[in-house]
Amino acid sequence: MGEKAKKAASLTRPQKNTSTESLTAKWVRPISAAEVRFPIVGIGASTGGLGALEELFAEIPAETGMGFVVITHQHPGHTSLLPDLLRKCTDLTIVSATDGLKVKPNCVYIGLPGGQLAMVNGVLHRIETFDKTEAPRLPIDYFFRSLAEDQKDRAICVILSGAGTDGTLGLKAIKGEAGMAMVQQVRSKRYAGMPSTAIATGLADYILPAKDMAKQLLAYAHGYFADTRKEAQGPVPRLAPAPVL
Repeated sequence: MGEKAKKAASLTRPQKNTSTESLTAKWVRPISAAEVRFPIVGIGASTGGLGALEELFAEIPAETGMGFVVITHQHPGHTSLLPDLLRKCTDLTIVSATDGLKVKPNCVYIGLPGGQLAMVNGVLHRIETFDKTEAPRLPIDYFFRSLAEDQKDRAICVILSGAGTDGTLGLKAIKGEAGMAMVQQVRSKRYAGMPSTAIATGLADYILPAKDMAKQLLAYAHGYFADTRKEAQGPVPRLAPAPVL
């Protein structure tokens, strides 16, 4: 065979690949629990809502896989007793909702008096109010609407007792993004303004006493993670046992 023929044959003959990359499978980093997307629960409460918050969090275990953000009506300059109050009734990590915090599972972020909270890319942003002498108007709606836009179907809103209508527009926004909405069933008409207005929309998924809300939230989280577990690689957040409803 001539030199030209030999060269042509060598070009068409399959070459042995000695590359280490082609002989070994590539290592793929598993998805960690921190990277798995999780539901974020925005909770709005006003007058008469402290007792409801205690009842709700007293039934929530330390590990749920969900993150919680609590928004209340508080006047600027007021020292909030809510963080200390909740630490006495729950094993969840209690954190003051300062600017730039990334929301993590199994933590409760408490909105500080004055200002408003928004969520962008899973991070809390605090917006100071122009008038430092007055409480911000509709802070619950403000946060719920940003939560809906940012988290889409992972957004959950809970409206507890309080006067007025704050929370209703935010509930509509969350339902518009296929999120979940839960409203407190209030016996006393004195603080029923917020829940009653929210219920009147006809969009609430669950209307429950505060003490029964935790069970439904846990059941919802189990359903959410059961769906995402099929798609995610690696570990997912460890949850408390699913309650029997």
